Amino acid sequence: MKIKSKFFILLLLNGFIQGMVPGTSYEEVNYTYYGDRAYSDRIQKEIDTPNPLNIPPRPEDAMTGSEFMQSVMNLTFEEREDRIFEEISKGNIPNFLRTLTKIESNFSDADGVAHTVNYEVIPDYLAIGSDEDFCRIPMGPITAQKLADLFGAAMPTRKLVDDIYVNSVIKLAPVTYPWSDESVKVSKFIEHNNDIEGQRRAANAILGQLVGGIKKDVVISNRIVDPSSTNHVIIYGWHQLNGEPIQPLYSGHLNTYVDYSHGIRFINSEMLIDDSLAIYQNILMDDKLYKILSDETGAMEQPSYLKIPGIPDKPRSFGVINSGSNSLKILLEPYSNVISYKIYLSNNGIDFNEPIELSAENLTISDLSEDSIYYLKLKAINQIGESGYTEVLAGIPSSNVALNLLIVNAFDRSTDGNTYDFIRQHGSAFYYNSVNFNSATNEAIINGLFDLNDYPIVDYILGEESTADESFSSTEQSIVSNYLINGGNLLVTGSEIAWDIDHKGTSNDKYFIRNFLKMQFAADAPYNSSSTYYEVELVENDYS
Repeated sequence: MKIKSKFFILLLLNGFIQGMVPGTSYEEVNYTYYGDRAYSDRIQKEIDTPNPLNIPPRPEDAMTGSEFMQSVMNLTFEEREDRIFEEISKGNIPNFLRTLTKIESNFSDADGVAHTVNYEVIPDYLAIGSDEDFCRIPMGPITAQKLADLFGAAMPTRKLVDDIYVNSVIKLAPVTYPWSDESVKVSKFIEHNNDIEGQRRAANAILGQLVGGIKKDVVISNRIVDPSSTNHVIIYGWHQLNGEPIQPLYSGHLNTYVDYSHGIRFINSEMLIDDSLAIYQNILMDDKLYKILSDETGAMEQPSYLKIPGIPDKPRSFGVINSGSNSLKILLEPYSNVISYKIYLSNNGIDFNEPIELSAENLTISDLSEDSIYYLKLKAINQIGESGYTEVLAGIPSSNVALNLLIVNAFDRSTDGNTYDFIRQHGSAFYYNSVNFNSATNEAIINGLFDLNDYPIVDYILGEESTADESFSSTEQSIVSNYLINGGNLLVTGSEIAWDIDHKGTSNDKYFIRNFLKMQFAADAPYNSSSTYYEVELVENDYS
């Protein structure tokens, strides 16, 4: 067995939508949100043909690509985005982009059930102008999302970007330039488009054939709602001729950043799954079916760069406490626009029961089995719809109310390995050793919903929290320091703690890790050599 070499620390310290109607805006759409997962809610079997994208005909007096690019040459980002939306929304795109390419692929859902997926994609990246004079136009994700919603389209996931490349008839090598201040200017957008066209002509490729390898895709991803990448653009792709992408999934740029390499590729939001019509966004939001179209971990809370107005946010600051021999109580930071909550219970943290709906004023779950472990996740509900699922917490109903352990889930970073349910490993270990516990999110610690000093022992799960997410924020550092000074016992697990707080940290961070966690950074990998691993050998139990 191999363990990634970035530190894994174990310390014991004393001390969106159903059916976005093409051609409508957010203000015009009546959104329907689904609660319990049900295949039939998302697959409309009486319809078997996707509607075409609702892109207006190109106006006879529309600007050519060259004319448009010159007209926006010296505009600000905001001004340029407005002009891009204006031109494309009225139909000023080349005709070769209007005939979508049909792709058939076979993918499995989260249960491993295979499905045949037929979807449609524009054959090239979004451009302004005519077939004779056009320019592929990079743009911000908000503008792209508004156009997608207007046309009944969507941006692909990382999984579909890979699939589109595999199915591309024309594969061209990426044209790259050394990054400079020029990379974000319109002049570089034009240069890149001209170089791509030179490649295309040299390859005798015909406009309208599915092409891959020429741009990074702006994609939709779970990272859109990740606290560390809120208001960022998510990019991926730019496949080389060997099939490997230059750009891994990346969320480091604000959504106002655009450079020459970015491209917008729309897919039709309506697609066929097993010969029945499905809505792309609804599939991505389903906790089982999402895997058909996404290779990330977990269903998407918001498969769009635009949050639907009025939909409640996913609860982040909450916890679960023992409330007697047959009850658990949820402590929750109040939200003004929430009427009730759906509570999903499970005995293993994987298979959840049909939800229990409780009012926001009474979040006690009754009629539970004493001394049994219950995992749970929530959804917030109001008149408009439902939030996404929360992370998973757990509790044990017990007549022993003198609990001495609190599990804190602080692993919020949206990485491919974060299943948001690592309390399963921690909670089950305590449960099978007859140790009862309460649990909370780290936001509930920061907001004072839970007091660490009420618990002699605290188990803090950090996972891969790192510099972008702050493994221990300054507020958490103060709370944890005070807890340890008062004699508390802290168990911490995480793989990036020393890298974040010591190697990349401020003077205050370094003081905290060295004086309270009693450690400091040594190396980021064995002998500081990346892509190397420590070897771990399992041995028989020996307590002698």
